[in-house]
Amino acid sequence: MLTCLSSADQRRLLIALIIILWLVAGLLYFMAHEKLDFTTSMWVLMQMLSTVGYGDTKVQHNDAGKLILSFYALFTIALVTGVINEYIAWIIDTDGSKVLMRLDAVDQQLSIIARPELNDPQDAQNA
Repeated sequence: MLTCLSSADQRRLLIALIIILWLVAGLLYFMAHEKLDFTTSMWVLMQMLSTVGYGDTKVQHNDAGKLILSFYALFTIALVTGVINEYIAWIIDTDGSKVLMRLDAVDQQLSIIARPELNDPQDAQNA
């Protein structure tokens, strides 16, 4: 593969290529088998990706189509979850110390909100 990239970057590039190919396959399926135009195919695909499912576009209701779309939807949701996981791992890898500092700051703010007696030093001494 590309030797100028680290193994983690190579994995991310491979994941990006798989996602693009998977989305193109979904678009082609909707356009060829469901007889939808490109825009409607993209709309249905985005509904499937986000698990919204407005129901404004009907797809064919034959058993083979239901089976194909069921597996496609399950794999797509798993793929999106994996991408989110990779993105969070990348953030932690690149800015881990900054993330930890922000989490500590949020934790301190939440502890002050949860324990209002800590806001007033006089009350904290009396407690």
